[in-house]
Amino acid sequence: MFPFSPPNIDALKKKGNVQGLIRALNYKKDPAVRQVAAKVLGEIGDSIAVEPLIEIAIGNDSKELRITAVDSLGMLGDERAVEPLLMLRSSSDSFVYANVEKSIRSIGDPAVDLLIGALSHTERRVRDQAARMLIAFSWEPGNTIEKASLWIARREFDRLRELDYHTIKPLLIQSVRWENHPEDFYLNLAFARFILNTEKNLDDPIVSLAHRLLEVSIREYPKTLDKMSANPWAYEDYPEYVSEIDKRKFGDYADLVRSVVSYKRVITHSWDVYNDYEYKTDRSVSAIERLCGISTPVSTNLLHHFTKLKDGLADSTNRHPTFGNIPTTKVSFEIPRSIAISELARRGSPEYDLSIYKSEDCWRIQ
Repeated sequence: MFPFSPPNIDALKKKGNVQGLIRALNYKKDPAVRQVAAKVLGEIGDSIAVEPLIEIAIGNDSKELRITAVDSLGMLGDERAVEPLLMLRSSSDSFVYANVEKSIRSIGDPAVDLLIGALSHTERRVRDQAARMLIAFSWEPGNTIEKASLWIARREFDRLRELDYHTIKPLLIQSVRWENHPEDFYLNLAFARFILNTEKNLDDPIVSLAHRLLEVSIREYPKTLDKMSANPWAYEDYPEYVSEIDKRKFGDYADLVRSVVSYKRVITHSWDVYNDYEYKTDRSVSAIERLCGISTPVSTNLLHHFTKLKDGLADSTNRHPTFGNIPTTKVSFEIPRSIAISELARRGSPEYDLSIYKSEDCWRIQ
């Protein structure tokens, strides 16, 4: 390798010694040498550097070195880099987003073709990034399958109704088996419902696949609601903080659900940059009282979850003490919790009904 002295990158560059530059990528004693070697490999443009640069780009080296490797892959313009770059862009390493997009753009038409193919990748994060990049490139689907692939990748399942079902059915059979994140359960539910509402042959294998997806997905509702009940969140004002995701999960109940599991932070005293706080659960109480007036199976399920609303501790000030921890105060959900318990008793203590989440209309308030 380089036993006695660091590699001379300028000399290697002048000789066009690509193998020597690739070896220099692994010179651990000096990060600057590795970074310059990565840059020069991109400038020389020899495709044998693609794999070594991919290893650097997706590895655990410094941010600077990895960004340089990503940039050099763009200069090389080799389509082998597209999928690893997509995987990198979909990771938590947000610092490389712009560099990855620029490099994939540099690869040109072969990259677009691979991105279209990546819409059907088994890993969700690769599908996500492929769809985002194709949209960023102003790409338009050229046929029915490309439209379906894009809409499935973006989880726009309602739009699939615009397409011929029998044309896209082979793609649906594939995609119902793809990996999805548990937190996407509400999207998987929409997908399963679309298939079950569209497929007329009840003996078709896709029906059993959709039923399986439906059963797995509805089990995520109690997990999600229990998690929200155990982790109420604070707000200072009340803007329209009910997100689009909340609305897709909980439909007409989204505002009620989010309100029950929240509490307001009020500034009681203010000194320059320092504040003292108290916390109020008025909105939670009001929301659960409104929920009690809605006699539906899903409202009963929600009450079951809200009997488990958890009290919390919150900072009572943002003044940092000289010694010890910042003082905290208890946030009590005793009142909304008691209302939920009383209402369930008034309703005759009904059991929790998981099956109601199978219905597309369960989250509608008539």
